[in-house]
Amino acid sequence: MFERSQLHAFLVKGALTATTVALAAHASHGAGLTQRHSTSNGAPLEKGAEFELLSISVPEGAVWQINREIVFLFSEAVDFSSVGLNTISIQSSGGMPATGSFFLRHPFTLVFQPTCPTRDDFSDAGLQPGGVSYMIRVVGRDSGATNTVRSLDGDFLEHTHVRHFSTPASSQPAIVFFDRVPGPPRPVLRHQVIRHSTDDDATHLEVGGDPNRRVYFELDADLEPVLSVPGFRAPLNLYGEPSSAVAVVIAFNQPVNPSTSNISENRLRLEFLDCTGTWRALDTRVTLAANCTEIGARVRLEPIGVLPSASELRAVVQPGFQDLVGQANLVSIDEFARVPTTTVEFTSLAPADVLSDELREDFDFGGDGPASLQDTGALFDSPQAEWGNGVLSAAFSFEGTGGPNGDFDWVVRTGQFFIFDTVATPIVGGPGGIPTTTQMAVNGVVDVRHLTIEAGGEIRVQGPNPMRIHATGDVRIEGKLNLSGFNAKDVATLNTGNQVELGAAGVAGGGRGGNANEVITNSTPRGGRGRGPFGQPNAGGQGGETGYAPANLGKNARRPGGGGGGRFARDIASGSTPAGFSLVATAGTNGHPSGRGAESGVSPSRGGDPGPGAFLDAAPNNDFFGVRPVVSGGQLVDLIRGELAGLWAGYGGGGGGNADPANTFPTPSWNFASDEKGGPGGGGGGGLRVKALGRIIFGPSGEIKANGGFGGTGENTNFLDHVGGTGGGGSGGHVILESATLIDFTDGGSNTGGPLRDWIQACGPPVKTGPLQYVDPKSHGYSNGGAGGGGVVQLHVPDSLSPPGTNPATSDIVVPLLAAASPNPLDSVMSPPGFAMIPTFGARSQARSRWISIGEADQQTSCVPALVSFLFGGLETAPGPDEGKILTSGSAVTELAPLLDENLEGSSTIKILPDEVTLALRGAALDPFRTGSSSGISNDIYLRTPALLHDFVLRIDLVEDPLITQGFRVASAVYDEGRISLGDEELRVTVTEGGVGTLQDFFDAIVRLGTVRCRLIPSFVRVVTGGVENRLPSTSFVRLRFQAAEDDGLGNPDEANPLVDWTGDITSFNALPPGALQFFRFEVEFDLDAQGMGLSAGTEPVTLDFLRVPFVF
Repeated sequence: MFERSQLHAFLVKGALTATTVALAAHASHGAGLTQRHSTSNGAPLEKGAEFELLSISVPEGAVWQINREIVFLFSEAVDFSSVGLNTISIQSSGGMPATGSFFLRHPFTLVFQPTCPTRDDFSDAGLQPGGVSYMIRVVGRDSGATNTVRSLDGDFLEHTHVRHFSTPASSQPAIVFFDRVPGPPRPVLRHQVIRHSTDDDATHLEVGGDPNRRVYFELDADLEPVLSVPGFRAPLNLYGEPSSAVAVVIAFNQPVNPSTSNISENRLRLEFLDCTGTWRALDTRVTLAANCTEIGARVRLEPIGVLPSASELRAVVQPGFQDLVGQANLVSIDEFARVPTTTVEFTSLAPADVLSDELREDFDFGGDGPASLQDTGALFDSPQAEWGNGVLSAAFSFEGTGGPNGDFDWVVRTGQFFIFDTVATPIVGGPGGIPTTTQMAVNGVVDVRHLTIEAGGEIRVQGPNPMRIHATGDVRIEGKLNLSGFNAKDVATLNTGNQVELGAAGVAGGGRGGNANEVITNSTPRGGRGRGPFGQPNAGGQGGETGYAPANLGKNARRPGGGGGGRFARDIASGSTPAGFSLVATAGTNGHPSGRGAESGVSPSRGGDPGPGAFLDAAPNNDFFGVRPVVSGGQLVDLIRGELAGLWAGYGGGGGGNADPANTFPTPSWNFASDEKGGPGGGGGGGLRVKALGRIIFGPSGEIKANGGFGGTGENTNFLDHVGGTGGGGSGGHVILESATLIDFTDGGSNTGGPLRDWIQACGPPVKTGPLQYVDPKSHGYSNGGAGGGGVVQLHVPDSLSPPGTNPATSDIVVPLLAAASPNPLDSVMSPPGFAMIPTFGARSQARSRWISIGEADQQTSCVPALVSFLFGGLETAPGPDEGKILTSGSAVTELAPLLDENLEGSSTIKILPDEVTLALRGAALDPFRTGSSSGISNDIYLRTPALLHDFVLRIDLVEDPLITQGFRVASAVYDEGRISLGDEELRVTVTEGGVGTLQDFFDAIVRLGTVRCRLIPSFVRVVTGGVENRLPSTSFVRLRFQAAEDDGLGNPDEANPLVDWTGDITSFNALPPGALQFFRFEVEFDLDAQGMGLSAGTEPVTLDFLRVPFVF
């Protein structure tokens, strides 16, 4: 900490005054601007009558730091509207534009500030480090451009100017960044006497989340720290009152290191002064708001939770805080930004120093962002509810409707071979499979009630899109559903070097195999690479390298490399892979050692490598889509989120290399008959996703196949000797089966004792050698196509924690007895072994909030911690199976007891104000708030913080006929204590207009019918179903529970030892000792099938619009 004399000395030097910083910055910015530079043709830039660019601050060929501004000096004042990337281009040699912003420093001086990085690896920098070459091009009329930078007088720039530079060939901050200010970063303060144009960009307190509501930390004439608003006290940063939010924005005199280790609470934080006079750290959210600004940088410090009243708040720059080049503070800077906090002193309420707040969640933001309260890492055995865009919704993203009329059953009969094209295919079906209706399945989507493939029936899929089956009933597979990639054709022609051998088609999104003989006007150096899913280029197996050898050495000498296998998933070397299939992607085998490779020039020509696959991180346990539970001892211990973003598909194999009878490559005097062509690669298996509300059942002979296709053999010279290289095999595809009921491999129990087999396959083909009868035995191992790798199989069921078993009452994946007894039951019924996964939709779904800090709400000037008391209403609080459920009556949420229930007509204490939407309460009308209570907490919490009334319902009705009623939602409220003497206090409640107009409109409409009454109804959570507020079907329930924790001593919640474990009665928190509770959180559970009746296409997702947890301290 600086002593006052040290602070004065520090400030007098100018390091913390905005004026000195600005003057120094402008001096450094202007350095070198008076020098003359040359144009692109070398002529000097002399000022003449024309509008000219006089200088560019970057010398030709310079090495320029990535954050250093580029200054353009013109001969006349610049029209800034003419400045843009089409008039001034700054691009890398690879055509990537530099990112940044232009601004006018002076009328004649234009500045381009490259974007400063915010990532640790500098990948988002406007100029990329590492010796990247850039070109500046300022277009003029002499280039033929009709649009140039213009002067304010409308003159166009006449001459084009080009400048070349490069960035430092380093990643070290001290080298790649320009340090425009010597020494470590210092906060910038305004001076009350000396003013400058940049003084707005100085350290300040932001109030109410409004960047224009600022109180500056300033220096007076004696260099004493003062506030720009005399007597100002900071509001207390209440959760429930956005206007009370505060943040300290520190302006620094230079750009700062953007790394997460520097922009953190370890380097910058807020502190408060406790009752003993000791400064204590506050939980602080630290954000780099702007870097490389005109003044330097801005860092935002936001307190998390409530600030203590009648205290002080300050910002602290810790030792080690660094500028861009790594220069760091050696001592703490902590006296530059101090502000007192508001004292709570009510004159009309007792006790006078008590305040209320609430945690309100509107579910606007989900995920991991700083504005989100969602705990995305929460462990649930059901899908996570959908949090975001203003709602928390039950996870029931089921797209099926049951098809036309809701009863469309599609039956593929015994002996029927049905070709399903995923572009568009008409399907005939109806109730019980009777062909009464035709459905056009577009883009691979099938919408049915039931799907049945009878034994001996087959659906053969083709086309570019994955197949998606949505069934509101059962999916029964007794025959075959085939999404396997196609086999490539063997080369069956001779002397057709002018024709490409096309790779085999993938299926249902699977990648096409690589072509062979892609060059048709000369020798081809290598077979084509297979494609990835959905046409991704060059993602499949690599093509085999062409081999060449003199013709006199014979045909075997020139045998080339075979194509590499396609790879989707990681290799599985162990497991019960059936004969004739592969779960390991392999390279194509090399060519004959007597030949050379066309690309490498060495012997032998190389077989193509297998493809890289879809999973590129080092973790082997997340190779899937969605969320997989980790179970130990029957308990959920972890969740693993997969790498895939959605349904995927297989990868094509690489094409085989050609065989060239020549001493060199390419073949001299090439012609169509010169070389033997390689064979093309096999197609990748398809993508299938089945989502069924009912069961997915396999019969004894039922099967789903999404295997990769074989590559084709190369061109022959004598019978079937296939001298050209063989193409690689495609990989298996992606099969996702998801049922809201169960998945059954026992035909509903009738095949429990049946033999084991693969009901699902997503394998690749093995290494392909082709016919060997006419191949020299010594050459059997050359030029073969690589094996395709395995795909991915996933089973999503409601209970994914219980292991597969034979009893549908205890397992949602039902397998035969022999499979259930094996170490890996799913490996016994499918290849590759499937993953049991958390469903993406279903009857149950859950969500949990992050831990929420109460901040310093319990701090008091007396040094005795205050009790923080919590309130919630509308839940079942008694222990038992219904604990925490939202109370209902029929299909409606139970309305809570009103806070206010008074006659409006003729009242002297309640009146509608002239704006017609505000109700004013005085005198006795305030008694329910002053003397009433809810769950032991005084209702005056709504007077202490009237924002807590927001979204309550003000209901106007007739006493004689309560069905004549209208509810108005509270938009805002204000409590005015009036003069110090009691009696003139007033609560003003403003509502949004209802469907019948204003409060006054409805009052006037019903006043002649009887006695008009007004009631104020609390609302702690709003339930919406089917667009209807407070509707909760009797077939569903919503449960809310709460948990409390103390500080673990390191500023974190002690999650392992909660003070109060999950409870539906939040008032149990109020029995804790004062000062113990520091954190709380909430959890929401939806169940759309509370009565066990099953889900249907008509099941409506339940949503929450908001949730609020009031507390008083």
